[in-house]
Amino acid sequence: MDTQTLGILAGVAAAIKGLAIAAPGLFESIRAILQSFHQKSVARNIKALHNIYTSMERAEDSGATRSIIFGAHNGGGKPKPGSPLYASALHWHVPNSKFERASAYQNVSLDAAYVNMLLEIQRTGFLRFDVGTMEPGLLRRYFEADGICDAVIVFLVTRDNTIFYMSFCRFDGKFTDNQITDLNLIAHSIATEIKST
Repeated sequence: MDTQTLGILAGVAAAIKGLAIAAPGLFESIRAILQSFHQKSVARNIKALHNIYTSMERAEDSGATRSIIFGAHNGGGKPKPGSPLYASALHWHVPNSKFERASAYQNVSLDAAYVNMLLEIQRTGFLRFDVGTMEPGLLRRYFEADGICDAVIVFLVTRDNTIFYMSFCRFDGKFTDNQITDLNLIAHSIATEIKST
C-alpha cells in the first residue's frame, strides 16, 4: 500500500474510534432530547384536555344540561362496509348526576339512522334534534330513554380512523338560536384542541 492509502485508512480508523468513544454521549443526548420532547407533548395534551373540559363546562351556561364528546370507530381500522361501526363516549360533562349515563356509552353498535346522522353532520357541521319528531332508530331510543327533549350534535374532526362529534342536550325546554350559536362556537374550540394534539 502506498502512503496516501495508509493515511486515508488511518484517518478512517481514527474517525471510527472517535465515533465509538463519542457514541454513548451522543446517544444519551439524543435520548434526553426525545424524552424532553415526549414530556412536553404529554403536558401539551393534558393542557388540551383541560381546555376541553373547561369548554364543556361553559356549555352549561349556554343551556346544555349534558355535553358528551363521542368517537365513531370500527375498533381500530378505517370504518368500512363489512365492519361494524361503533360509538363510544370519550369525555363528558353532566352536572346533575341524575342524568349520568355517559360512561355506559362504550362500543355501541350503530344502526342505519345513526350512520345517516354521522354523514349529515360531516356535511352540514351540526344537526338539531327535536326528539319527538326524530326518525325511529337507536339515537332516538337513547334520547328518549335518557329523557332528552332537545339536542344539538356537532361534527368536530375526523382523525386516526375516528369521527369525533359532540352532543349537547337539554332535559327540559328547548335551546334558543343564540344558545345554539354559542354551542357551535364551544364545539369549534374543542375541535381546535383535538386537532392540536
